[in-house]
Amino acid sequence: MYNSVLAVPDSESAIYSMLEKCELMSVNQLTLVYPFGEYRFTNKPHILNKLSSLKDKGCQLDHITLPLGAHKKHFSFIAEQAELRDAQLIMLTRQQEQPGSDWLNGVKSLLRSNSEWAVMLCSKRSWAGRSIGVLATIDILDDTKEHAALNTGVLDAACSLTERLAAMLHVLSVIPVSLVSTELDLVEPYERLQKHVATTHEKLVEFTSALHDGKDAILSVTAGYPPREIQSYTRQHHLNLVVLGNIARTGIRGLLLGNTAEKILEHLRTDALIVRNKHH
Repeated sequence: MYNSVLAVPDSESAIYSMLEKCELMSVNQLTLVYPFGEYRFTNKPHILNKLSSLKDKGCQLDHITLPLGAHKKHFSFIAEQAELRDAQLIMLTRQQEQPGSDWLNGVKSLLRSNSEWAVMLCSKRSWAGRSIGVLATIDILDDTKEHAALNTGVLDAACSLTERLAAMLHVLSVIPVSLVSTELDLVEPYERLQKHVATTHEKLVEFTSALHDGKDAILSVTAGYPPREIQSYTRQHHLNLVVLGNIARTGIRGLLLGNTAEKILEHLRTDALIVRNKHH
């Protein structure tokens, strides 16, 4: 799982939230990357206690500071440090993911890089002291090899986190209906669901039973615009973390095709883990 983590908090509450989540995930090596001038947050008693708790559990800690400059330089620095430290996971504080924003473009640059790391976008909500729910989003209707591999990566990551967090696993597959079709009532999601639900659910059962050793999971199929459906399902079931798949595209294809994971991030407001599968 994610034993080496690079975390980039932007405030005192974000630092504590990330430390708490790293402790729950049993991270072995954690590098905290602070905004310039914000290292003072580590002197707060509750943060010192959490750092001490991580050390007591064998986690190796390191602290570095982001250089002054624009978002683009920050994300280049984060990528360099992640490569240098062999990070398997980059944790970022969730912000308002407005299309075209510097921050979202920076996240996309990490997802489209050639490296193997996953990216977790963290809210400041706590996971501790509550029942944790993890959602794996599976595109079970896409039969291409790259999506089959991506589905496997998503389910593997979700199962590993579920085990570490003693969480409940949900697996969702959305029968896609385009946003335009939905808003113009050209296609009725309920009719699409009724037509394809049996086949889709059968494929989902077959896929999950082969991969997660019969562990309990709630399997669901819905129809509609995937970003909206995933957000709706997450809210309805009060889930803490959504695991998404992302095919990292580069070159002209990557610039022109906004993939589903990136569109989902613009709607989703809970914690999100993006598992990557490179495709150039």
